[in-house]
Amino acid sequence: MATEDTESISSTASGTEPPNDAGPENEAAPSQFRAFLSAIGISVVSMLLLGLWTAFLGACHYALTGGIDRPTSLLLENLGLLLSTITLGLLFLQFSDHSTNFYDFELPSVKQTLIGLGGAVVLLIASNGIAFIFQQFGVSGSQHAITQMATGENAVSPEFFLLLIPVSIFLIGPCEEFIYRNIVQKSLYPTFGKTYAILSTSIIFAAIHFPAYLTGTPGEAVITLLSVLALSLVLGGVYASTEKLAVPAIAHGVYNAILFFALYADLTNLM
Repeated sequence: MATEDTESISSTASGTEPPNDAGPENEAAPSQFRAFLSAIGISVVSMLLLGLWTAFLGACHYALTGGIDRPTSLLLENLGLLLSTITLGLLFLQFSDHSTNFYDFELPSVKQTLIGLGGAVVLLIASNGIAFIFQQFGVSGSQHAITQMATGENAVSPEFFLLLIPVSIFLIGPCEEFIYRNIVQKSLYPTFGKTYAILSTSIIFAAIHFPAYLTGTPGEAVITLLSVLALSLVLGGVYASTEKLAVPAIAHGVYNAILFFALYADLTNLM
Protein backbone atom coordinates (compact mmCIF):
# COMPACT_ATOMS: atom_id res chain seq x y z
CA MET A 1 0.00 0.00 0.00
CA ALA A 2 2.82 2.39 0.90
CA THR A 3 4.42 1.78 -2.49
CA GLU A 4 1.18 2.49 -4.37
CA ASP A 5 0.58 5.69 -2.40
CA THR A 6 4.14 6.83 -3.06
CA GLU A 7 3.75 6.19 -6.82
CA SER A 8 0.46 8.03 -6.86
CA ILE A 9 1.93 11.05 -5.05
CA SER A 10 4.96 10.96 -7.32
CA SER A 11 2.80 10.87 -10.46
CA THR A 12 0.71 13.79 -9.22
CA ALA A 13 3.77 15.78 -8.31
CA SER A 14 5.31 15.26 -11.72
CA GLY A 15 2.15 16.38 -13.49
CA THR A 16 1.35 12.98 -15.03
CA GLU A 17 -1.88 11.08 -14.55
CA PRO A 18 -1.87 7.62 -13.01
CA PRO A 19 -2.91 4.79 -15.35
CA ASN A 20 -6.62 4.89 -16.20
CA ASP A 21 -8.36 1.57 -15.69
CA ALA A 22 -11.04 2.62 -18.22
CA GLY A 23 -8.91 1.51 -21.14
CA PRO A 24 -9.78 0.80 -24.80
CA GLU A 25 -12.12 -1.98 -23.74
CA ASN A 26 -14.50 0.52 -22.12
CA GLU A 27 -14.38 2.71 -25.22
CA ALA A 28 -15.20 -0.17 -27.58
CA ALA A 29 -18.97 -0.10 -27.06
CA PRO A 30 -19.44 3.63 -27.87
CA SER A 31 -17.08 3.25 -30.84
CA GLN A 32 -19.04 0.28 -32.17
CA PHE A 33 -22.33 2.11 -31.65
CA ARG A 34 -21.07 5.09 -33.66
CA ALA A 35 -19.79 2.77 -36.38
CA PHE A 36 -23.15 0.98 -36.56
CA LEU A 37 -25.01 4.31 -36.76
CA SER A 38 -22.64 5.37 -39.53
CA ALA A 39 -23.38 2.14 -41.41
CA ILE A 40 -27.11 2.77 -41.06
CA GLY A 41 -26.55 6.33 -42.28
CA ILE A 42 -24.74 5.11 -45.38
CA SER A 43 -27.62 2.73 -46.14
CA VAL A 44 -30.23 5.47 -45.65
CA VAL A 45 -28.28 7.84 -47.88
CA SER A 46 -28.09 5.14 -50.56
CA MET A 47 -31.89 4.77 -50.45
CA LEU A 48 -32.42 8.54 -50.60
CA LEU A 49 -30.08 8.79 -53.58
CA LEU A 50 -31.95 5.93 -55.25
CA GLY A 51 -35.25 7.72 -54.72
CA LEU A 52 -33.90 11.02 -56.05
CA TRP A 53 -32.31 9.51 -59.16
CA THR A 54 -35.39 7.35 -59.88
CA ALA A 55 -37.69 10.36 -59.50
CA PHE A 56 -35.46 12.43 -61.79
CA LEU A 57 -35.34 9.74 -64.46
CA GLY A 58 -39.10 9.17 -64.16
CA ALA A 59 -39.79 12.88 -64.54
CA CYS A 60 -37.55 13.05 -67.61
CA HIS A 61 -39.27 10.03 -69.18
CA TYR A 62 -42.72 11.44 -68.43
CA ALA A 63 -41.78 14.80 -69.92
CA LEU A 64 -40.62 13.11 -73.13
CA THR A 65 -43.37 10.52 -73.54
CA GLY A 66 -46.29 11.76 -71.47
CA GLY A 67 -46.62 8.52 -69.52
CA ILE A 68 -44.83 5.70 -67.73
CA ASP A 69 -45.84 2.06 -67.28
CA ARG A 70 -44.78 -0.43 -64.60
CA PRO A 71 -42.02 -2.21 -66.55
CA THR A 72 -40.50 1.09 -67.60
CA SER A 73 -40.73 2.36 -64.04
CA LEU A 74 -38.86 -0.69 -62.76
CA LEU A 75 -36.15 -0.37 -65.40
CA LEU A 76 -35.72 3.32 -64.56
CA GLU A 77 -35.44 2.35 -60.90
CA ASN A 78 -32.61 -0.03 -61.75
CA LEU A 79 -30.89 2.67 -63.77
CA GLY A 80 -31.38 4.88 -60.73
CA LEU A 81 -29.69 2.18 -58.65
CA LEU A 82 -26.62 2.39 -60.88
CA LEU A 83 -26.45 6.18 -60.73
CA SER A 84 -27.09 6.29 -56.98
CA THR A 85 -24.37 3.68 -56.39
CA ILE A 86 -21.85 5.75 -58.34
CA THR A 87 -22.92 8.87 -56.45
CA LEU A 88 -22.62 7.11 -53.09
CA GLY A 89 -19.18 5.79 -53.98
CA LEU A 90 -17.97 9.30 -54.78
CA LEU A 91 -19.53 10.80 -51.64
CA PHE A 92 -18.01 8.08 -49.46
CA LEU A 93 -14.54 8.94 -50.71
CA GLN A 94 -15.22 12.64 -50.21
CA PHE A 95 -16.37 12.35 -46.60
CA SER A 96 -14.16 9.49 -45.38
CA ASP A 97 -10.43 8.97 -44.99
CA HIS A 98 -10.38 6.29 -47.67
CA SER A 99 -8.97 6.43 -51.18
CA THR A 100 -10.06 4.50 -54.25
CA ASN A 101 -7.83 1.64 -53.05
CA PHE A 102 -10.56 0.89 -50.51
CA TYR A 103 -12.75 -0.36 -53.33
CA ASP A 104 -12.22 -3.95 -54.44
CA PHE A 105 -12.70 -3.37 -58.16
CA GLU A 106 -11.02 -6.28 -59.86
CA LEU A 107 -12.15 -8.55 -62.66
CA PRO A 108 -12.74 -12.04 -61.25
CA SER A 109 -10.46 -14.91 -62.11
CA VAL A 110 -11.88 -18.19 -63.34
CA LYS A 111 -11.62 -19.59 -59.82
CA GLN A 112 -13.40 -16.58 -58.31
CA THR A 113 -16.13 -16.81 -60.93
CA LEU A 114 -16.68 -20.46 -60.04
CA ILE A 115 -16.81 -19.55 -56.35
CA GLY A 116 -19.42 -16.91 -57.16
CA LEU A 117 -21.51 -19.40 -59.13
CA GLY A 118 -21.17 -21.86 -56.27
CA GLY A 119 -22.35 -19.14 -53.93
CA ALA A 120 -25.49 -18.71 -56.05
CA VAL A 121 -26.19 -22.44 -55.66
CA VAL A 122 -25.70 -22.16 -51.90
CA LEU A 123 -28.15 -19.24 -51.82
CA LEU A 124 -30.74 -21.28 -53.72
CA ILE A 125 -30.36 -24.25 -51.38
CA ALA A 126 -30.53 -22.02 -48.31
CA SER A 127 -33.56 -20.11 -49.61
CA ASN A 128 -35.52 -23.26 -50.42
CA GLY A 129 -34.43 -24.91 -47.19
CA ILE A 130 -35.64 -22.00 -45.08
CA ALA A 131 -38.94 -21.87 -46.98
CA PHE A 132 -39.40 -25.62 -46.43
CA ILE A 133 -38.80 -25.28 -42.69
CA PHE A 134 -41.36 -22.48 -42.41
CA GLN A 135 -43.89 -24.52 -44.38
CA GLN A 136 -43.64 -27.32 -41.83
CA PHE A 137 -45.03 -24.89 -39.27
CA GLY A 138 -47.74 -23.65 -41.64
CA VAL A 139 -46.01 -20.31 -42.05
CA SER A 140 -45.42 -18.61 -45.38
CA GLY A 141 -43.56 -15.46 -46.32
CA SER A 142 -44.56 -12.58 -48.56
CA GLN A 143 -43.70 -12.07 -52.21
CA HIS A 144 -41.31 -9.46 -53.48
CA ALA A 145 -43.06 -6.53 -55.16
CA ILE A 146 -41.46 -7.48 -58.49
CA THR A 147 -42.91 -11.00 -58.29
CA GLN A 148 -46.41 -9.55 -57.85
CA MET A 149 -46.02 -7.82 -61.20
CA ALA A 150 -46.52 -11.24 -62.79
CA THR A 151 -50.12 -11.52 -61.58
CA GLY A 152 -53.28 -9.48 -61.66
CA GLU A 153 -55.05 -7.58 -64.41
CA ASN A 154 -52.05 -5.28 -64.87
CA ALA A 155 -49.56 -8.15 -65.07
CA VAL A 156 -46.50 -7.59 -67.21
CA SER A 157 -45.48 -9.86 -70.07
CA PRO A 158 -43.53 -12.97 -68.98
CA GLU A 159 -40.75 -11.92 -71.37
CA PHE A 160 -40.13 -8.91 -69.15
CA PHE A 161 -38.62 -11.21 -66.51
CA LEU A 162 -36.13 -12.47 -69.08
CA LEU A 163 -34.99 -8.86 -69.47
CA LEU A 164 -34.36 -8.73 -65.74
CA ILE A 165 -31.84 -11.60 -65.95
CA PRO A 166 -28.97 -9.51 -67.40
CA VAL A 167 -30.09 -6.57 -65.26
CA SER A 168 -29.65 -8.74 -62.18
CA ILE A 169 -26.24 -10.08 -63.17
CA PHE A 170 -24.66 -6.86 -64.43
CA LEU A 171 -26.44 -4.21 -62.37
CA ILE A 172 -28.43 -5.28 -59.29
CA GLY A 173 -25.91 -7.78 -57.93
CA PRO A 174 -22.80 -5.61 -58.40
CA CYS A 175 -24.44 -2.40 -57.16
CA GLU A 176 -26.00 -3.83 -54.01
CA GLU A 177 -22.88 -5.79 -53.13
CA PHE A 178 -20.72 -2.70 -53.64
CA ILE A 179 -22.90 -0.74 -51.23
CA TYR A 180 -23.45 -3.32 -48.53
CA ARG A 181 -20.30 -5.39 -48.72
CA ASN A 182 -17.51 -3.14 -50.03
CA ILE A 183 -18.66 0.05 -48.28
CA VAL A 184 -20.82 -0.87 -45.27
CA GLN A 185 -19.37 -4.24 -44.23
CA LYS A 186 -15.73 -3.35 -44.91
CA SER A 187 -16.12 -0.07 -43.03
CA LEU A 188 -17.18 -2.01 -39.93
CA TYR A 189 -14.13 -4.30 -39.89
CA PRO A 190 -11.90 -2.04 -37.74
CA THR A 191 -14.44 -1.73 -34.90
CA PHE A 192 -16.43 -4.96 -35.17
CA GLY A 193 -14.09 -7.49 -36.71
CA LYS A 194 -15.21 -9.52 -39.70
CA THR A 195 -17.75 -11.80 -37.99
CA TYR A 196 -19.81 -9.09 -36.31
CA ALA A 197 -19.40 -6.80 -39.31
CA ILE A 198 -21.06 -9.47 -41.46
CA LEU A 199 -23.91 -9.86 -38.95
CA SER A 200 -24.44 -6.11 -38.53
CA THR A 201 -24.42 -5.50 -42.28
CA SER A 202 -26.86 -8.36 -42.85
CA ILE A 203 -29.30 -6.88 -40.33
CA ILE A 204 -29.14 -3.53 -42.12
CA PHE A 205 -29.45 -5.22 -45.52
CA ALA A 206 -32.59 -7.09 -44.43
CA ALA A 207 -34.13 -3.99 -42.86
CA ILE A 208 -33.57 -1.93 -46.03
CA HIS A 209 -35.42 -4.59 -48.05
CA PHE A 210 -38.43 -4.61 -45.70
CA PRO A 211 -40.62 -2.24 -47.80
CA ALA A 212 -40.20 -4.45 -50.90
CA TYR A 213 -41.84 -7.35 -49.07
CA LEU A 214 -44.86 -5.49 -47.67
CA THR A 215 -47.04 -7.26 -50.22
CA GLY A 216 -48.60 -9.43 -47.52
CA THR A 217 -49.05 -8.98 -43.80
CA PRO A 218 -46.24 -7.47 -41.70
CA GLY A 219 -45.76 -10.90 -40.12
CA GLU A 220 -45.26 -12.53 -43.52
CA ALA A 221 -42.79 -9.79 -44.44
CA VAL A 222 -40.79 -10.44 -41.27
CA ILE A 223 -40.68 -14.18 -42.06
CA THR A 224 -39.35 -13.44 -45.54
CA LEU A 225 -36.77 -11.00 -44.18
CA LEU A 226 -35.37 -13.75 -41.98
CA SER A 227 -34.55 -15.53 -45.23
CA VAL A 228 -33.04 -12.33 -46.63
CA LEU A 229 -30.94 -12.05 -43.47
CA ALA A 230 -29.66 -15.61 -43.89
CA LEU A 231 -28.83 -15.03 -47.56
CA SER A 232 -27.01 -11.82 -46.69
CA LEU A 233 -24.91 -13.70 -44.13
CA VAL A 234 -23.81 -16.05 -46.91
CA LEU A 235 -22.90 -13.15 -49.21
CA GLY A 236 -21.06 -11.39 -46.40
CA GLY A 237 -19.13 -14.53 -45.59
CA VAL A 238 -18.17 -15.02 -49.23
CA TYR A 239 -16.91 -11.45 -49.46
CA ALA A 240 -15.00 -11.65 -46.18
CA SER A 241 -13.29 -14.89 -47.15
CA THR A 242 -12.30 -13.84 -50.68
CA GLU A 243 -11.94 -10.05 -50.23
CA LYS A 244 -13.11 -9.75 -53.83
CA LEU A 245 -16.26 -7.76 -54.58
CA ALA A 246 -16.86 -9.66 -57.82
CA VAL A 247 -17.45 -12.95 -55.99
CA PRO A 248 -20.55 -11.97 -53.95
CA ALA A 249 -21.70 -9.78 -56.86
CA ILE A 250 -21.75 -12.84 -59.13
CA ALA A 251 -23.48 -14.96 -56.48
CA HIS A 252 -26.13 -12.29 -55.83
CA GLY A 253 -26.75 -11.46 -59.48
CA VAL A 254 -26.93 -15.08 -60.66
CA TYR A 255 -29.20 -16.03 -57.75
CA ASN A 256 -31.67 -13.28 -58.67
CA ALA A 257 -31.38 -14.21 -62.35
CA ILE A 258 -32.29 -17.83 -61.61
CA LEU A 259 -35.35 -16.68 -59.68
CA PHE A 260 -36.48 -14.50 -62.59
CA PHE A 261 -35.96 -17.33 -65.06
CA ALA A 262 -37.92 -19.70 -62.79
CA LEU A 263 -40.74 -17.16 -62.66
CA TYR A 264 -40.72 -16.88 -66.47
CA ALA A 265 -40.72 -20.66 -66.82
CA ASP A 266 -43.67 -20.93 -64.43
CA LEU A 267 -45.68 -18.27 -66.25
CA THR A 268 -45.06 -19.86 -69.65
CA ASN A 269 -45.42 -23.47 -68.45
CA LEU A 270 -41.89 -24.09 -69.65
CA MET A 271 -41.27 -26.42 -66.73
